[in-house]
Amino acid sequence: MFHSTSSANVSAATKKPLRPVEYPSVAEIPVAWLVALVVIVLIWGGVVAQVTDLYFDRINEELIADSQMRAKQDANSIGSVLERRLETIEGITQYLSQSAEVFAALNRFGSDVQPSSLGRTANIERWGNDGPLARLSRELKVAANAVSLDAIFVVNAAGDCIASSNAGESDQFVGTNFADRQYFQMAQQGQQGQQYAMGKVSAKAGLYFSAPIIGKGKFIGAVVGKRNLDQLAYLVQRDNTFLVDDHGVVILSQNKAMEMSALAEAGVNRLSSAHRLLHYRRDTFPQLSLIPWSRAFPQLTRLQGQETPMVLGRYLLKKSGYQIFSLWPIDEIRDHEALRNWFKLGGIAVGTLLILVFIGTAVYVRTQSQYRRQLDESERSYRGIFNSLDEAIYVLDEAGYFLDVNAGAAKMYGQPREYFIGSTPALLSAPGRNDLHKVAERHALAYAGEPQTFEFWAVRANGEVFPKEVHLYPAEHFGKKVVLASAQDITERKRMEEAGQLAQLVYQNTSEGMLVCDAKNRIIAVNPAFTAMTGYTVEEAIGNTPHLLNSGNHSEEFYRKMWEHLDRDGSWQGEIWNRRKNGEVYPEWLTINTTYYPGGSVHRRVALFSDISKRKESEEVIWRQANFDMLTALPNRRMFRDRLEHEIGKAIRDGGSLALLFIDLDRFKEVNDTLGHEAGDQLLVQASKRISDCLRETDTVARLGGDEFTVILPNLSESAHVDTIAQALLDKLSEPFELQGEQRAYVSASVGIALFPDDGFDAEVLVKHADQAMYAAKAAGQNCYAYFTASLQETAQNRLQLANALRSAMELEQLHVVFQPIVRLSDGHLHKAEALLRWVHPVRGLVSPAEFIPLAEEIGLISDMGNWVFEEAMRKVSQWMPLHHGQLQISVNMSPLQFHSGRDTASVWLDYLHRLDLSGSNVIIEITEGLLLHADPTISIQLLGFRDMGIQVAIDDFGTGYSSLAYLQKFDIDYLKIDQAFVRALDTDSGNQALVEAIVVMAHKLGLKVIAEGVETAAQRDFLRNIGCDYAQGYLFAKPLQPDDFEAMLRGKADSEI
Repeated sequence: MFHSTSSANVSAATKKPLRPVEYPSVAEIPVAWLVALVVIVLIWGGVVAQVTDLYFDRINEELIADSQMRAKQDANSIGSVLERRLETIEGITQYLSQSAEVFAALNRFGSDVQPSSLGRTANIERWGNDGPLARLSRELKVAANAVSLDAIFVVNAAGDCIASSNAGESDQFVGTNFADRQYFQMAQQGQQGQQYAMGKVSAKAGLYFSAPIIGKGKFIGAVVGKRNLDQLAYLVQRDNTFLVDDHGVVILSQNKAMEMSALAEAGVNRLSSAHRLLHYRRDTFPQLSLIPWSRAFPQLTRLQGQETPMVLGRYLLKKSGYQIFSLWPIDEIRDHEALRNWFKLGGIAVGTLLILVFIGTAVYVRTQSQYRRQLDESERSYRGIFNSLDEAIYVLDEAGYFLDVNAGAAKMYGQPREYFIGSTPALLSAPGRNDLHKVAERHALAYAGEPQTFEFWAVRANGEVFPKEVHLYPAEHFGKKVVLASAQDITERKRMEEAGQLAQLVYQNTSEGMLVCDAKNRIIAVNPAFTAMTGYTVEEAIGNTPHLLNSGNHSEEFYRKMWEHLDRDGSWQGEIWNRRKNGEVYPEWLTINTTYYPGGSVHRRVALFSDISKRKESEEVIWRQANFDMLTALPNRRMFRDRLEHEIGKAIRDGGSLALLFIDLDRFKEVNDTLGHEAGDQLLVQASKRISDCLRETDTVARLGGDEFTVILPNLSESAHVDTIAQALLDKLSEPFELQGEQRAYVSASVGIALFPDDGFDAEVLVKHADQAMYAAKAAGQNCYAYFTASLQETAQNRLQLANALRSAMELEQLHVVFQPIVRLSDGHLHKAEALLRWVHPVRGLVSPAEFIPLAEEIGLISDMGNWVFEEAMRKVSQWMPLHHGQLQISVNMSPLQFHSGRDTASVWLDYLHRLDLSGSNVIIEITEGLLLHADPTISIQLLGFRDMGIQVAIDDFGTGYSSLAYLQKFDIDYLKIDQAFVRALDTDSGNQALVEAIVVMAHKLGLKVIAEGVETAAQRDFLRNIGCDYAQGYLFAKPLQPDDFEAMLRGKADSEI
């Protein structure tokens, strides 16, 4: 880049000036030429002004017209969307006002009911605990969610809210009186009410719509829907778009400062103070004034206090009297007016420039020859001196561009002189090594008269990066102020500096502690890591011996052997325990090395050490994780097996006995499913504590996983002790569990007991027998214990045989599919059927699905069996399609385990359907409520895959599990199948009839169809048809049929009523 040089050399290169160049005066130019040019410029300026006015008038008119259209479209668009939204709210309130549930709730109060004097808290307790009102609140919540309303509530004739979609929440409306609200008073008069108001409970602004409810010719209450204004903010996303209510008040705007201001002549100013406070919770409203922007543009307006010109678009909502204002800014108008003047001035400027160009050209022609002669003479003189210097010299102008370089600079970079000229020092900079902004600042300081010195990393022509030291001086070059730079290569100096810095950097920044001792073992230096690790400062350490850190954990023999090794080999390393200044003892890995004088005597001993506390802790954590349960801190399966084998060995040596208890918590899965896994974990921790409290110190309790625990009772003197402990465990575990969040859970336990040596001589046999005994306790009704017996082993053997037979049942063609018709109740036509799996064993005969389906899930066959049922059913559908004029659908049951199998079931099924020339619309998959209750993303993705294939989804046995409206909205469910337990009771239980009807109504509101299972009587069918149930299946229509029988039904009854 730049280079330093002596002042003598700099003077020699720069002090020889050029003779000044003499220029002719303007007086030598003919006057006639000047007059002619001035006239031409004036004429041209007038033409430019005229053309400029025409041009800007035209583009301003087009801009205003376009903006007016946009403002109007914006207002119309927002107004139309808002009108549709308000009509939806008005419609849902009118619809709900005709609801039987709402009418029934209000009929309990009558038209002469008086406002409650109990207070809001008492009213919440009174009406919130009322069964019918609580159910009504839940139905209102479903309706509110369905139409995206913030709240729907019901008020009685006195204005008290008795049911609300937000019942139970902190800002619920239940218990609040709304008799002073305009929308309620309009409903009292039999009209549909509408009002903007601030919420009494939530303090949130919103639009309210009410629908009156008339009973026996009298007003008995109203349904009110509320939409919070902040939920409509997406309509007014631009700053100057806002919504004005029927009193002229801005109630919604992206610009929050504009809200609650009033238009000029607004009706709110004519309301009473009490009325304003009731409506808006404020008495004063800043005025929002729209005034003309300019006389030249009467169609433009502006907001008072602003200068931006705007056009106004307005939309009136006829029913409510609300208005949408859209102010469309046109900043370009002001820019155009400024440009208009500049264009006019430009004409004169160009004319003046022509005069100057003419004069300059004349002067240039007359002086060019003389100037060239002087320049050549000065150049030859300067070049001879400049290139005679050995150092690298550069000349830079004020902006930092190279004007010249000497031969020394060209040699330093290996580049010709032309490479530099016209470039800046950035051309020579090593990428990422220099702060070029600071280099430019130093150049500016040198140009101003302050010499500069700094380092700069440069690149030679061969790509070599090297450092150099740069000196900058102010100088004069051919009568022009410049910066003179000189530079020298400092590569070797930098190498030596960096070597020293690197050594110091390692010493100061290594994470290992380091201390250096002299030959007498006195500390002479420590690094910062030593201080951080031990707590001793440099001053405290220097002059002491390493005995300063002695922990007292090692014997004299340990240190004697260390010094023997050091004296013999000059080095030692190993694990040692030392003590910090605060007294804390910690482990470290220590390495000591010795340096010697040339004569062989000790010069220095250098010790490096690192704190290995975390490594030790990690080893302890790994050991605990490998042997203990992380949730309960009990021994895990591995530690349990070790202890059981140890106790068995001890019993064999001593001739003693022991008992093994296998404990499984009953109904624990219900706690997990209803209260969540966190509550389940809390219950497991409490259960482990209760089990431990029932045992002796010599006993062992372990958690094998899930809700399974084991207990080892060694040194048994009599079996009665086992009974006592088992009964104590049952009593403790059946007590209620108090969980976080004031939740209470109830479980019990089933305990299986196996004795050593009576029931087995090794750990594996004892665990198996205790497990079998536990299952016997569960089969006996749970909350009991059972000892292992030979019959349990026989039952286990039978189960094993059944599992083995099931593994080969598919290959031996013992499985087959039957089809139960599903009938459309409106016309009795057959459109669907459910595919059901049957197993006929050659010895056992027909095996119940309730017996072999859970077994298939347990042994991992359910996915293959499910795919086989699907393929068999679809193969039959492809044969039956010509017999059915409509779209025949077959529903196939899917186990939850099929969703967790890791297979891409949707893609496999889609390929099979394509091979049969079928589509996804021929298939319905039936899943249980439990699958969706805690569905992970994997299940959601698979259900979306089925939806994309056109396959519909049905919830089987709806109402028997943990029914939730949330998953019906979250997932794309098409059908609800009402469990046959509800259908069977329709003939005798009116309450059950109401429940089934509620399920049908709810499903239809959510866009779902309903299938009733287990229909066996005509009365059941007629009731289901009357309440609008879509489909039914059961023995009244047909039992599950063999494929040939089902085909015969299709041939004879596809278009006739079944």
